[in-house]
Amino acid sequence: MRVLFVTNFYPPYGIGGYEQLCRDIAEGLISRGHIVRIVTSVRGVWKQQVKDEIHRILFNVIDDRPLRATIGFFFGREKRKQTNLIYFEQLIKEFHPEIIFIWGMWNLHQELVHIAENHLSSRTVYYIADPWPMLPNAYILHWQERARHWYTQLIKQFLSLLVLRLYHEKPELAYFENVICVSQYIRKRLTEFHPVFAKATVIYNGINLHPFETARRTKREFQSAEIIRLLYAGRLSRLKGVHIALEATAKLKAKGFPVSLTIAGRGSQDYQIKLNQLIVNLELSDSISLAGYIPHDDMPELLTNYDVLLVPSICEDTMPRIIQEGMASGLVVIGSELGGIPEIIQDGINGFLFQAGQSHEIVLKLEQLSHDSDLHREITENAIYTIEQKFCLQRMLDEIEKYLVNIANA
Repeated sequence: MRVLFVTNFYPPYGIGGYEQLCRDIAEGLISRGHIVRIVTSVRGVWKQQVKDEIHRILFNVIDDRPLRATIGFFFGREKRKQTNLIYFEQLIKEFHPEIIFIWGMWNLHQELVHIAENHLSSRTVYYIADPWPMLPNAYILHWQERARHWYTQLIKQFLSLLVLRLYHEKPELAYFENVICVSQYIRKRLTEFHPVFAKATVIYNGINLHPFETARRTKREFQSAEIIRLLYAGRLSRLKGVHIALEATAKLKAKGFPVSLTIAGRGSQDYQIKLNQLIVNLELSDSISLAGYIPHDDMPELLTNYDVLLVPSICEDTMPRIIQEGMASGLVVIGSELGGIPEIIQDGINGFLFQAGQSHEIVLKLEQLSHDSDLHREITENAIYTIEQKFCLQRMLDEIEKYLVNIANA
């Protein structure tokens, strides 16, 4: 089977787990004898590049670099779009795919989807793990976003009044005949946006268990009398609720519980400054470690150093991969009850759920664990079983391959 992946980002120049998962599935299909090509953006290399099966040839709608993003709206916008459409059309004609697999489209030109459906109307497949079909155009989001500095915000605010009045580009909705959703939550949300998504198939994402199983053998057993080692791992942004984790840590410390929190990840500079100030204000300097960005290949080893993984999102995450990795590593995962998180965490059985934004609820869960090492062991055993049965990469690859083969042979 010849499969052409279309994705906005692709490792090593991705943003998070969604792009890593794309690579895992693409490489899995290649290992099973399928012929795969990946067409993605130039993000990270910043020029068109073709290497082996990866074609980094698409220009993003909005450049990641803020000044270029603003200037790029006024200069070369139409040329970049037409270049993308020409290159994509040419690649389809040269590769002759049996399946076009749309993986991630945010910040790519939506007209690419229409080209795919024009060539393979009944064999264009979508794997949707974020609500990109219902999001505003990336240009609209850019002009609605605040600038980094007050003085650039004044200029941007003035220009945005003009841009948002003149810019009305809104591509037609694609057919979305063959859709796979990463969770029941994202299918429900998309169906509320348009009924075409009601017939979507749900295939949960998964992780490669082997590196986590190997690393787990070296993990220290949790002892209730010892310091509770907390971890946050992910993007540093307000919507991910890292400040909630800091607040919970401060409340635990005020109650006399021995606790430490490591924050691993990177994000917006403004938010990181606010986090640093919050650490000082909450008098947590001796309890917080800032680990910075951790390469994904190093995550199994990192996770074994901790007892509890905090996922305090205040946005509706569809199915965070870090939860699966934490559970597979033998950590108790405490996550907010938003989005697709309750589809993987059963409160009090294989992890804990709490009301988003309520740091005192995290404290209550951690107090339970601190007094009961048997509860910690029971939850982690259930968590590992959950991942092995429902959220392993092998199961996901099997289901996606079967789905694609059925479409190709229909």
